[in-house]
Amino acid sequence: TTQTGSVAFTLLQGAELIVSLLALVLLTVRWLDNLQQRPEDPLPISYVTMGKVIVVGCILSVMLYAPMQLAQFPGVAPPVSLLFVLLLFPAIKVYLEYYFFFIPFLLNSSSTAESLEYTKRTTESDSFLAVVTFITPFALSMVVSQVAIIPYPDGRSLACAIFATSGKALFYTLNIYLALGFALSYLPDDLWRRFQLDSYRVPRLETLRIQGGIPWVSSLVKSETGWKIILFVAIPLFAANILRGLTMAPSPSVRVTTIEVERNYVRLYLDLDDREHNFRGFRPIHFRLAGEGGTTIAPLAERATLTSSGEPALVQFPLSDEPQEVIVQFTTERKARSLVKLKDLYLWYNNKKLEYLDMEKAKVIDYGDEGESSRESFEEELSPSPPPSDSFPESGASLQERSTSEPT
Repeated sequence: TTQTGSVAFTLLQGAELIVSLLALVLLTVRWLDNLQQRPEDPLPISYVTMGKVIVVGCILSVMLYAPMQLAQFPGVAPPVSLLFVLLLFPAIKVYLEYYFFFIPFLLNSSSTAESLEYTKRTTESDSFLAVVTFITPFALSMVVSQVAIIPYPDGRSLACAIFATSGKALFYTLNIYLALGFALSYLPDDLWRRFQLDSYRVPRLETLRIQGGIPWVSSLVKSETGWKIILFVAIPLFAANILRGLTMAPSPSVRVTTIEVERNYVRLYLDLDDREHNFRGFRPIHFRLAGEGGTTIAPLAERATLTSSGEPALVQFPLSDEPQEVIVQFTTERKARSLVKLKDLYLWYNNKKLEYLDMEKAKVIDYGDEGESSRESFEEELSPSPPPSDSFPESGASLQERSTSEPT
């Protein structure tokens, strides 16, 4: 179900966060040992201290992401959603202020208050210092992800999706390296001396950078590099993938079996089959009704329901290697009597025309005229009756209507 999928996605994000924090802790401990004046005496960093760093990192991340997630939570009233959005601003400020917390905490494990104070002092000279560590890693990871999905930008290919995740791994790797470099460079001098780190601070850091075997990464410190990659490579790739995705046919084959018209609603019964991609990347919300030239009658599907289980599938279609039947409903600005006169109505998926809809064969359940209803609409709760306009706006005049003449 959609709820189970959301929980699984949240747990996966939590696991990624913990793994990245663990990698950050291990790499930082190694560098701190190398920076000791006497390398034979490693810093007494316990597993408890490492665990504390991971816990603090999780708290900061939850504080940042929770308002974003809660603001989008289904059923949240608009005023409450706005409150969560406003809470995001102080959360961002605190997150950036304490972003380099890991080194003070690892060095000063006995006092949490002192560690927080040292962390705050690290970013005193530049409140947006942490942002620099994000720009280029984000740019490069975005490029890798967009290149990976070029063959199938709608997400139908599992292989492309797996390859695209390597962009996230690249982001974490570069971000950890840059965060560690900045944290060591901007660490307060009294904390550096207090724990007897190498007295030749700058030369020693440069030596470690060269010994690391990746001196080219130092060029990524410049935020200008990241912005150039974003503007001239990542964004054009992203736009090209979006445009191509809008013109692709859906991954499953689509066949219209039944057309129902009820007042200003159109319901289509669709047979779908996708044995190759198992409906991955397929979203019925992208179905729309339009004329042969693209003149819109219904811009998006309003509801999609699997006939086998009654499960909603408008935004997230369940993976399956079996054929599926789905009922897709559209709301239009026309009444039934006007809808059944349309001669050039087609089913589209985004900007891809799929199948002609023969409205002469449509089953009319309710014309929507007073005194002529065959039964009460079971969609009464969705929308009030449409305005008594029997014609579409002039912009839709390209849709032809069959002429009707009364016998004399």
